[in-house]
Amino acid sequence: MKFHYLLVSDVFNVVEFTEGSEPQICVIPIEWLVDDVRCVWPPYRKQKQIDQAVRCRQRPEEAWEVYDIRILGCAGRLFLFITYFIYVVFLPML
Repeated sequence: MKFHYLLVSDVFNVVEFTEGSEPQICVIPIEWLVDDVRCVWPPYRKQKQIDQAVRCRQRPEEAWEVYDIRILGCAGRLFLFITYFIYVVFLPML
């Protein structure tokens, strides 16, 4: 499987999963992007394991599922919280 990497300065992406009845917004490392509209997601069941995989920018494995996404923003570590806050907290209030 080929993975898509963005600029080195962009470490994380805020993405919206487009599959399912209710959209979910998550932060993922750029290593998890397959292309501009798909990403992989680890098979972990516990949120703590997923959070650690994101923080450590764990390399994707072949067994990970591929999901359709829409990229909402890209950020280095410094701007990650701001981007996440805008899309998850502020925009739903509008």
